[in-house]
Amino acid sequence: MGISSMGSEGEVTKAGAQTDRTVAMARALGITASLGARFACLFADHEHDAYLHPARGGRWQYRCPAAPRSYGLAEVLANLAYGRAKTRSRVELARCHERLRYLAGLLLPRPTPELPASLSPTARRVGEGFRLLAGLRDEQWGDDPFTFAREFVMAYCDVTNEQARRGVEGLERAGLMIGAGWNGRARLWRRGWSEVRG
Repeated sequence: MGISSMGSEGEVTKAGAQTDRTVAMARALGITASLGARFACLFADHEHDAYLHPARGGRWQYRCPAAPRSYGLAEVLANLAYGRAKTRSRVELARCHERLRYLAGLLLPRPTPELPASLSPTARRVGEGFRLLAGLRDEQWGDDPFTFAREFVMAYCDVTNEQARRGVEGLERAGLMIGAGWNGRARLWRRGWSEVRG
């Protein structure tokens, strides 16, 4: 999800603040057009225009004429990162929404420890993604275990299947990821460090 972030100017009203957040997240996706205006579709090999339109609840959605439905902005980020559109779980979308808010400058990660210098470049790349995910994850979940599945690692950390496998193995060996059982076929993990106070 190597998409650069841009901010937006703040307004006082609730509706204005919601609009500003939407604009900031759209900019983080690379959309510079005004809300509602057409722009080149972000999806690979789509040679047509897309646009953002308001949906229920004051949120804006992405409309691509080749897609069967509109997408929330977090779904757009997920589709870009995975390289294809598909139905995402609520948990996956929550992680992508946190990431998009971070890219837009709307959410700061909690402090996490630096990675050890002894990690391989692959483990370091996956470790930086794991640190960011842990830092952005809602504090209400505390030290509850969570999934960090291979396909998600590939998209979140922008690595290949093999790099995702080796990266997670390296983090587990270093004690930065601790296995915490299974949820169906998905492995559960805990972070291997105590909360860092900033």
